[in-house]
Amino acid sequence: MKRQYHDDEETGAAGPFRHHGGKSSRTSSYGSKEFIYGVKDKTKWSKLLEQLKANFQTSKILYLNDEAELLRRKTSPVPPPRIPVPPAENENQKETRRYNQSLIDDEHKAKQSKYRTYMEQLPQDFGTAIALVLSSVSDVIRQDLQDNTSKLPMGYTPEEEYQALRSRLEEKWGPNSQADALELSDKLSTMNGDAVGWQNYGKQFDLIVQTMKRTIIRDEFGLPDRWPAATMPHQPFPIEPATNAEMVDFYVRSRNAAAIWNAVPHLGEIKTYEPSQQVKKGILIRALSRSAHSAFSLVASHYRRAENQAKPFAQLWTD
Repeated sequence: MKRQYHDDEETGAAGPFRHHGGKSSRTSSYGSKEFIYGVKDKTKWSKLLEQLKANFQTSKILYLNDEAELLRRKTSPVPPPRIPVPPAENENQKETRRYNQSLIDDEHKAKQSKYRTYMEQLPQDFGTAIALVLSSVSDVIRQDLQDNTSKLPMGYTPEEEYQALRSRLEEKWGPNSQADALELSDKLSTMNGDAVGWQNYGKQFDLIVQTMKRTIIRDEFGLPDRWPAATMPHQPFPIEPATNAEMVDFYVRSRNAAAIWNAVPHLGEIKTYEPSQQVKKGILIRALSRSAHSAFSLVASHYRRAENQAKPFAQLWTD
């Protein structure tokens, strides 16, 4: 890939991925500009994540950042359910049962084959992910990430190296705490549209909100805080009095449903510091009201009227 050279705000030396006017970029092999995340770019965290997402998608490894999907692929298929043999069955029923069982067994074999393919491809995909992350950050951050990786215990898998790399990137260089979230919120609240230009204000507003949306709320141990996970739906119980056949059918449906449910990890959604629609609306109205331009202050006055206060943020944003 062709690299651009700029003045380096981080080191003051000449070299690749250097900054110029507070911005840094690289020309990709496709000729497009790619953002290079630097030490002063916490408000642009979401921009880095969006770029990595696009690059991961191009490399067909986007699933690595989907925790539930990654766990699903790494989970070995559960043994296929066995269709119960009834106390009595004629030859046609027996043949039908065996045929249906063979379909279930064949489906299980296909899942096993796909599982083996996933597991064989996994190390290579994580290696690609590591390379993409390192190529998207500045020299200073890249060196820190590589130094940290070199200190990992021997025998770490590519997946463990990638997770350690992403953790280091987030914990040391990205917004990752309540303090960072408060700093972002303060910047969002104090930004002056007249000073920065209202078109630029809109871009910065969206960028900061997206960064806050990707700033994870963590517990005292540093683990992501999650909303409650979904629960497995229950199969309807037969209406009493139920026959033996109905009870057997209920048992089979319940067991098959449980096998399908347990084959896929179910995790609660991760909580973030994303401001609510009402908070965003309040911040924007206050910013508009401070404008010296009547066109903007009039919009704020309009939305402060009692009859307009229920109007959503999305409507204010488009106005």
